[in-house]
Amino acid sequence: MSNTQIPNLQALTVLEPYATSIIYGNKRIEMRSYQLEIPNGEGIWLAIHAGGSTRLLDPEICATIRFTRWSELPSEDHLRENCGKILGLAKFIACLKAEEIPDDEVWKDHFDENKQLYCWLISEVKPLSIPINCRGNQRVWRLNQNLIQQIMNDVGPFS
Repeated sequence: MSNTQIPNLQALTVLEPYATSIIYGNKRIEMRSYQLEIPNGEGIWLAIHAGGSTRLLDPEICATIRFTRWSELPSEDHLRENCGKILGLAKFIACLKAEEIPDDEVWKDHFDENKQLYCWLISEVKPLSIPINCRGNQRVWRLNQNLIQQIMNDVGPFS
């Protein structure tokens, strides 16, 4: 495949245990303090990168997720192995103000009431068969063509 045929792809760094919960679990909302632009209303694929930080891999946080949100959350040791890797793709189909999402949605977190938050809604995911080591970044960021090619070789077309 020539470089001109490789589509653009952006990524989103999400800390563990939440990145794994998106790609392998039932997390279909990602909350952010900024909006996601979804061109043409058709949805946008983003690579989900598990951030390198392990600060949220606290046994209490993971136990709460297992009890209230996703009982099959892997062990903290397994989640640590995912840090710093692209786990797969998620298709985001809408970006709504947090107050538009019912409070009983288990993945909706409640933060500072004085700050506008947005819920990015996910319709489908494509896990990679082997996560790809990659350095992440803040906000939504562009992947280089080599990484995009590796992802396409694994999951196939995504546009």
